[in-house]
Amino acid sequence: MMEYARRNFGAKQFIASHAEPNTASGNVMKKCGLHFTGYGEFQKLDGSCKMRSMVYEGMF
Repeated sequence: MMEYARRNFGAKQFIASHAEPNTASGNVMKKCGLHFTGYGEFQKLDGSCKMRSMVYEGMF
């Protein structure tokens, strides 16, 4: 998908995040060349549940 975005839209920067307990998603992001940059937050649309997220970024 990242290659598609590069080729068809000229994307050069990618940002992705996952819920902190979901380490498997973090491993996929690392394999795609992204690097951990900090923490964020996910929440339900109604604001009833908040969860810390891990943010990854990469420039290609």
